[in-house]
Amino acid sequence: MAEAHEALLVRVRGLTEPVIADAGMELVDLEYVSGGGAAILRFLIDKPSGVTLDDCVRINKRVADVLDIEDPIPHRYTLEVCSPGMDRPLKTGRDFERVVGKLVKIITAVPVENTTVHTGRVEGCEPGLVILAVNGQPRSIPFDLISRARREVEWR
Repeated sequence: MAEAHEALLVRVRGLTEPVIADAGMELVDLEYVSGGGAAILRFLIDKPSGVTLDDCVRINKRVADVLDIEDPIPHRYTLEVCSPGMDRPLKTGRDFERVVGKLVKIITAVPVENTTVHTGRVEGCEPGLVILAVNGQPRSIPFDLISRARREVEWR
Protein backbone atom coordinates (compact mmCIF):
# COMPACT_ATOMS: atom_id res chain seq x y z
CA MET A 1 0.00 0.00 0.00
CA ALA A 2 2.79 2.44 0.88
CA GLU A 3 4.51 1.65 -2.43
CA ALA A 4 1.33 2.44 -4.38
CA HIS A 5 0.93 5.69 -2.42
CA GLU A 6 4.53 6.68 -3.17
CA ALA A 7 4.16 5.73 -6.85
CA LEU A 8 1.06 7.93 -7.10
CA LEU A 9 2.93 10.91 -5.61
CA VAL A 10 5.87 10.38 -7.99
CA ARG A 11 3.50 10.25 -10.99
CA VAL A 12 1.52 13.33 -9.92
CA ARG A 13 4.73 15.25 -9.18
CA GLY A 14 6.12 14.37 -12.61
CA LEU A 15 2.95 15.57 -14.32
CA THR A 16 2.52 18.81 -12.40
CA GLU A 17 5.95 20.08 -11.38
CA PRO A 18 6.78 21.42 -14.88
CA VAL A 19 3.43 23.28 -15.01
CA ILE A 20 4.12 24.87 -11.63
CA ALA A 21 7.70 25.77 -12.61
CA ASP A 22 6.46 27.34 -15.88
CA ALA A 23 4.31 29.65 -13.73
CA GLY A 24 7.43 30.82 -11.83
CA MET A 25 6.67 28.78 -8.72
CA GLU A 26 8.25 25.87 -6.95
CA LEU A 27 6.48 22.75 -5.73
CA VAL A 28 7.89 22.43 -2.22
CA ASP A 29 5.72 19.56 -1.06
CA LEU A 30 2.99 17.27 -2.27
CA GLU A 31 0.70 15.34 0.06
CA TYR A 32 -1.97 12.76 -0.61
CA VAL A 33 -4.15 11.98 2.40
CA SER A 34 -7.03 9.55 2.27
CA GLY A 35 -9.29 7.99 4.82
CA GLY A 36 -12.89 7.84 5.86
CA GLY A 37 -14.03 7.94 2.24
CA ALA A 38 -12.36 11.28 1.55
CA ALA A 39 -9.08 12.04 -0.20
CA ILE A 40 -7.08 15.26 -0.45
CA LEU A 41 -4.29 16.00 -2.90
CA ARG A 42 -2.42 19.00 -1.47
CA PHE A 43 0.19 21.04 -3.32
CA LEU A 44 2.40 23.41 -1.33
CA ILE A 45 3.90 26.04 -3.63
CA ASP A 46 6.34 28.85 -3.06
CA LYS A 47 8.21 31.63 -4.81
CA PRO A 48 10.83 34.10 -3.56
CA SER A 49 8.38 36.99 -3.20
CA GLY A 50 5.82 34.84 -1.40
CA VAL A 51 2.61 33.21 -2.58
CA THR A 52 -0.64 35.12 -2.94
CA LEU A 53 -4.20 33.84 -3.06
CA ASP A 54 -4.26 34.65 -6.79
CA ASP A 55 -1.16 32.45 -7.26
CA CYS A 56 -2.92 29.55 -5.54
CA VAL A 57 -6.03 29.96 -7.69
CA ARG A 58 -3.96 30.14 -10.89
CA ILE A 59 -1.88 27.05 -10.03
CA ASN A 60 -5.00 25.16 -8.90
CA LYS A 61 -6.55 25.68 -12.34
CA ARG A 62 -3.38 24.67 -14.21
CA VAL A 63 -2.82 21.57 -12.06
CA ALA A 64 -6.50 20.59 -12.28
CA ASP A 65 -6.35 20.81 -16.08
CA VAL A 66 -3.33 18.47 -16.21
CA LEU A 67 -4.83 16.02 -13.74
CA ASP A 68 -8.16 16.00 -15.59
CA ILE A 69 -6.40 15.05 -18.82
CA GLU A 70 -3.95 12.50 -17.37
CA ASP A 71 -6.35 11.16 -14.69
CA PRO A 72 -3.70 9.54 -12.41
CA ILE A 73 -6.12 9.17 -9.48
CA PRO A 74 -8.99 6.78 -10.26
CA HIS A 75 -11.37 8.07 -7.57
CA ARG A 76 -12.76 11.35 -6.23
CA TYR A 77 -10.45 13.69 -4.33
CA THR A 78 -10.22 17.31 -3.29
CA LEU A 79 -7.44 19.36 -4.85
CA GLU A 80 -5.80 21.96 -2.61
CA VAL A 81 -3.07 24.42 -3.58
CA CYS A 82 -1.66 26.57 -0.82
CA SER A 83 1.34 28.42 0.50
CA PRO A 84 3.54 26.29 2.73
CA GLY A 85 3.36 28.83 5.55
CA MET A 86 6.11 29.70 7.98
CA ASP A 87 5.72 26.57 10.07
CA ARG A 88 5.92 24.10 7.21
CA PRO A 89 8.30 21.19 7.56
CA LEU A 90 11.82 21.69 6.23
CA LYS A 91 12.69 18.60 4.20
CA THR A 92 15.33 19.38 1.60
CA GLY A 93 18.61 21.23 1.31
CA ARG A 94 16.76 23.88 -0.69
CA ASP A 95 14.32 24.32 2.22
CA PHE A 96 17.21 24.95 4.60
CA GLU A 97 18.95 27.30 2.14
CA ARG A 98 15.79 29.45 2.13
CA VAL A 99 15.99 29.88 5.91
CA VAL A 100 19.70 30.67 6.33
CA GLY A 101 19.99 33.00 9.32
CA LYS A 102 16.60 31.93 10.70
CA LEU A 103 15.90 30.02 13.90
CA VAL A 104 14.90 26.38 13.40
CA LYS A 105 14.22 23.32 15.51
CA ILE A 106 15.46 19.97 14.24
CA ILE A 107 14.60 16.60 15.75
CA THR A 108 17.01 13.81 14.84
CA ALA A 109 16.31 10.08 14.81
CA VAL A 110 19.44 9.43 16.89
CA PRO A 111 21.46 11.75 19.09
CA VAL A 112 23.89 14.19 17.48
CA GLU A 113 26.24 15.71 20.04
CA ASN A 114 24.31 13.89 22.78
CA THR A 115 20.84 15.23 21.93
CA THR A 116 18.00 14.65 19.50
CA VAL A 117 16.61 18.21 19.78
CA HIS A 118 18.63 20.94 18.07
CA THR A 119 17.49 24.57 18.11
CA GLY A 120 19.65 27.15 16.41
CA ARG A 121 20.18 29.42 13.42
CA VAL A 122 20.83 27.86 10.04
CA GLU A 123 24.31 28.84 8.91
CA GLY A 124 24.20 26.93 5.64
CA CYS A 125 24.15 23.58 3.92
CA GLU A 126 26.80 21.27 2.59
CA PRO A 127 26.17 18.07 0.65
CA GLY A 128 24.11 15.89 2.97
CA LEU A 129 24.39 18.29 5.94
CA VAL A 130 22.71 21.28 7.48
CA ILE A 131 24.92 23.52 9.63
CA LEU A 132 23.28 25.14 12.66
CA ALA A 133 24.68 27.64 15.14
CA VAL A 134 23.58 26.21 18.49
CA ASN A 135 24.50 28.44 21.43
CA GLY A 136 27.04 30.11 19.16
CA GLN A 137 28.73 26.82 18.19
CA PRO A 138 28.44 25.21 14.74
CA ARG A 139 26.68 21.84 14.66
CA SER A 140 26.58 19.67 11.53
CA ILE A 141 23.46 17.54 11.24
CA PRO A 142 23.24 14.89 8.49
CA PHE A 143 20.01 15.13 6.45
CA ASP A 144 19.44 11.39 6.74
CA LEU A 145 19.21 11.69 10.55
CA ILE A 146 16.55 14.42 10.50
CA SER A 147 13.12 13.19 11.60
CA ARG A 148 11.44 16.62 11.70
CA ALA A 149 12.52 20.20 11.15
CA ARG A 150 10.59 23.49 11.29
CA ARG A 151 11.24 27.20 11.67
CA GLU A 152 10.75 28.54 15.15
CA VAL A 153 8.72 31.64 15.80
CA GLU A 154 10.83 34.52 17.08
CA TRP A 155 9.13 37.16 19.17
CA ARG A 156 10.85 40.52 19.19
